[in-house]
Amino acid sequence: MVNTSPVIYSRDERVAFITLNQPQNLNALSPELLEAFDRAVDEFEGDGNARVAVIRGDGRAFCGGYAVGGSGTPADLMEDRHQIRTRIERWLRLWEMPKPFIAQVHGYCLGGGSDIPIFCDLATVAEDAQFGFPRLPLGGGEGAPMWAWAIGAKKAKELAFCSGRTMSGKEAYHFGYANLVFRAEELAEGTLALARDVAKAPADLLEINKLSVNRIVDVQGFRTSVLFAAEWSAIAHKSPSAQVMKGWIRDLGLKEAIARYNRDGV
Repeated sequence: MVNTSPVIYSRDERVAFITLNQPQNLNALSPELLEAFDRAVDEFEGDGNARVAVIRGDGRAFCGGYAVGGSGTPADLMEDRHQIRTRIERWLRLWEMPKPFIAQVHGYCLGGGSDIPIFCDLATVAEDAQFGFPRLPLGGGEGAPMWAWAIGAKKAKELAFCSGRTMSGKEAYHFGYANLVFRAEELAEGTLALARDVAKAPADLLEINKLSVNRIVDVQGFRTSVLFAAEWSAIAHKSPSAQVMKGWIRDLGLKEAIARYNRDGV
């Protein structure tokens, strides 16, 4: 029987798998998928036989970013900030959980989907994975502070300043976003080997080692800076230029709005 849950939790001995299971939508982060993701993380946290979890995507993408549609950006700035902070705290849960997470990235890893590996303890990528960033500067301040921790400030600024830039799996490895890079056909096997190696360690020492490294990064400002992203992003959503581009999308459609931006800027 085919499992149609938006996220599937499974386990192979001590290695758990959290599989994003909406391939028809490039595993976009819809409310339904996020609710199922939270349940899968709950199951992993309570599974005494699981020592490490691999987060992966089914189909041709790891994750297509936040789903388009829904209620959109709230009119109230503070409500917008609250919603952004809530989704950041979802990823911080991965960072703060005593058990380690490994992100296994293949295919497309777009927009907000690229945040997930940053909050995982380890990441593996396929050489031909494609990290895509927003085609229009409709906001800002949320992704770049997170990317800066993973790929350095200068590369993060390049991706933030130049809308629509992409980054390959090879580049992600080069800039320190990923621990290991594999040919696409070897990614699953290589990630499983890494996860099994991690799972050999005693659970108490895994927890101690994870927390000891996290404390160093938190002292440097990781947790504070990624939470500040909620303020910066909410402010950017209300900027005059963002309102202009929202008007373009409303009047011209997304494709023509992107073409106009690429041709003329704002």
